[in-house]
Amino acid sequence: MSEIPVMIDKIEKLKNVNEEYKSIEPIINKKASVVIPLIACKDGIEILFEKRNSKIPQGGEICFPGGVIEDGETPDITAVRELKEELLINDEQIDFITKLHLMSTEYGTQIFSNLVIIKDYNWTFSKLEVESVFSIPISWFIENEPEVYDAHLIRDESDDLPYELIPNGKGYDWKSLNSKLYFYRSEPEIIWGLTAKLLYYFIKSI
Repeated sequence: MSEIPVMIDKIEKLKNVNEEYKSIEPIINKKASVVIPLIACKDGIEILFEKRNSKIPQGGEICFPGGVIEDGETPDITAVRELKEELLINDEQIDFITKLHLMSTEYGTQIFSNLVIIKDYNWTFSKLEVESVFSIPISWFIENEPEVYDAHLIRDESDDLPYELIPNGKGYDWKSLNSKLYFYRSEPEIIWGLTAKLLYYFIKSI
């Protein structure tokens, strides 16, 4: 007996079985939103930064307030919520200026940035997430360009990979992820990575 009719019958049963495409692997669709906070000081407008608590992921990093966008939230709502939680301020202290930029990381995460002015800020912050806060005059970033470096994120092959099954074996041309890393040699902290990149594009916009 031919297997062809049996196979055709199996294939026919697949007709319209899926209304949407099925993902073979999990799709990264993480979205986050951050705030670039400005404060008025005696010598002018300054940008406020956080140093992350050493006990949380990316501890010790310099960053802007922000976090993952929750279901039902828009990026600007997330940004304000995270700002209030991390700096212990209220709605009356926040003057939302504008939505800024959207970028994707090399790992597929979408990052939205927003601009706000904080009024009557008393240097408060949540110690659960933040180790310290500091500010730098916006004029410093206008006068000082960041250092920009090309970075190549390479694949780390395992020793037990069957190279003999791959054309050119260990010489196979694996594609690397290319990225640009931004660094500001500022005081009191070096600002780099995603924070520096978002900061750079904000400065360019003004």
